[in-house]
Amino acid sequence: MVDIREATIEDLDQVLALNGTLMQTHLQYDEYYRLNDASSEVYTAYFRRLIEDDTARLLVALKSETIIGFITGKIEPRPPVFAIPQKGEINSVFVKAPFRRRGIGGQLLRRMFDWFTERGVEYVELSVDVKNTASMNVWISCGFEPWQLIMKRQLDRSNSG
Repeated sequence: MVDIREATIEDLDQVLALNGTLMQTHLQYDEYYRLNDASSEVYTAYFRRLIEDDTARLLVALKSETIIGFITGKIEPRPPVFAIPQKGEINSVFVKAPFRRRGIGGQLLRRMFDWFTERGVEYVELSVDVKNTASMNVWISCGFEPWQLIMKRQLDRSNSG
C-alpha cells in the first residue's frame, strides 16, 4: 500500500535525494542537463517554495514512511490574449526504480490532476526530452499529446565577438 500526500518541509531531504537521481538520469540524454555547483541550494529553495506556494504542489508517495516518489506541479497564467487564462504545469515526476510499473506514478498524476481541476485548470502541460522515448510513451498513454517542439542549438563560441 502506498500513501500519497502533500509534502512537508520535513520531507525535503528525501525529495532532494530522489531529485538528484532524476537529474543524473537526465544526463544520459544530453549534457545540457549538467548541474552547476549551486544546484543543491537552488533545488532546496525551489522545493520549499512548492510546499509553501498556494499555486504549486509537491506530492510524495510513501511506502512505510519512506518517500519512494514525487510529483511537482504549478498553476501558471497564460498570456492575456488567450481565452483560457491559466494552465497547469507538471515539472517533475520520479518513482524509485524498484517501485516502477506498479501504478505509483499514475496515482501521483491523478492526485495532481485532482488538485488542478479543483482550481479550475483545464489544460496541463509538461515537457519531456525527445530522446527519452520511454517517458514519451508513458505520457502519451496518460492522455498527453505532443503539440509543440522546443528546439535548441549550441553556438560556436569561436565565432563570437
